[in-house]
Amino acid sequence: MVTKEEFDELNKKIRSEGIVMSRVPKTTRELFIRLADEEFASDYGLTLKTLLDGFIEYQQMKVMFFDNLNFKIDLILKNTELKISDKDNSEIKEIKLLDGSMKRVNKINKNEEKE
Repeated sequence: MVTKEEFDELNKKIRSEGIVMSRVPKTTRELFIRLADEEFASDYGLTLKTLLDGFIEYQQMKVMFFDNLNFKIDLILKNTELKISDKDNSEIKEIKLLDGSMKRVNKINKNEEKE
């Protein structure tokens, strides 16, 4: 039988070195436990660390992807502007980019598209 002092000491150790999570949806908890059991030999700490590392890497890749994508779109639009600006009878058109900003480009008239 565990004495009250041993229980208090164990409880204090768990609180200082462990982690307690509340309000975790049941399916998320079950998925986390199953992942820990199958891939990490029931090591919840390593499972949590691996998930956080993957999340951080995903966030960084997402930022790099969209920044690079917006950069490429800008290059394409500038190149298009240069080609279109040579023509006299063109109109200005605004295009909304993925980041929400607006880009003004020259719009080709329907007569020019047929050429």
